[in-house]
Amino acid sequence: MEKMIRLRDFVKFKGCYFSVVSYFNSNYVKCLLRYIPCEMLTKKDKKQEVRVGDLCYVKLNHSEALEYFKEYQKDGIFFIPEKGVSVLKPEVLTPEIVKRDEKVARVYDLFSPIPKTHKGITGSRLIGLAKESSDVDFVVYGKWWNTAREIVKKGIESGLLQYPDWKKIYEKRKPVIDFETFVAHELRKFNRAVLNGIYFDLLYVRDYDCLHIYPEVSGVKLGRVKLRGVVKDDSAVFDYPARYPLANVDLKIREVEVLCFTHTYTAQAFKGERVEVSGVLEKTPEGYKVIVGTRRESDEYIISEDLVKRLRR
Repeated sequence: MEKMIRLRDFVKFKGCYFSVVSYFNSNYVKCLLRYIPCEMLTKKDKKQEVRVGDLCYVKLNHSEALEYFKEYQKDGIFFIPEKGVSVLKPEVLTPEIVKRDEKVARVYDLFSPIPKTHKGITGSRLIGLAKESSDVDFVVYGKWWNTAREIVKKGIESGLLQYPDWKKIYEKRKPVIDFETFVAHELRKFNRAVLNGIYFDLLYVRDYDCLHIYPEVSGVKLGRVKLRGVVKDDSAVFDYPARYPLANVDLKIREVEVLCFTHTYTAQAFKGERVEVSGVLEKTPEGYKVIVGTRRESDEYIISEDLVKRLRR
């Protein structure tokens, strides 16, 4: 089977690097612009350069990226023609990267029980633009996800791994929830850790035969909403978007599905837990959805009420 472009891959287009943000990439690749050659920088603001040999790149934030390739944009996403890109796949390139990147090699070896076809790195280390201080963004595919989390859990329990600096992560993510609540949720995810001073994130991606199990649907925005409900299924709470189908919702709409597009609120709650959610309500052909992560900094959030109650006893 031809390996389709999927979430967490990178593509190179006209000398620039884009991160893929969708599982649906037929004809056009849905992505975000991350790095441009230094000579393309139009703003006079000083940007930190990344140099590799004779090449010079700068990393852009989302608002800066939207100043480029406007003809390929829709609703803040870039739709790049598939035929015009070269594809960089974590599971394909990582075995060679570990030979020259000691930090990647150490994290890669930590997950040795997982076959090389189902793990890899993404981000700046995948495309060869990492700084010495860059984190390791580690991708795990499909059914091996729980194995990876168990490795992290056992590593922390044994002392091989350490928890990261939660304050630093909290300040970077800027969640609307308080610090104590943020940390309580993070402690049970087992998708971040530190190995010999190397900070890494675990990122879930679907297997090739499951890419399209959830359709991409758009709906009519009905406005901002805050609601409570019980999580019916937690099989996709680490996916992108993270999915929380809710029952017993305290609205006239008794069932909704929460779709979360920010890593901050991935796996905030598990099956059977009651959650409080703040987001944007949409009506779609599939039913009602609540979208969390429509903006980087906002009042949108997901918390487990059950976890918070235990925390405050």
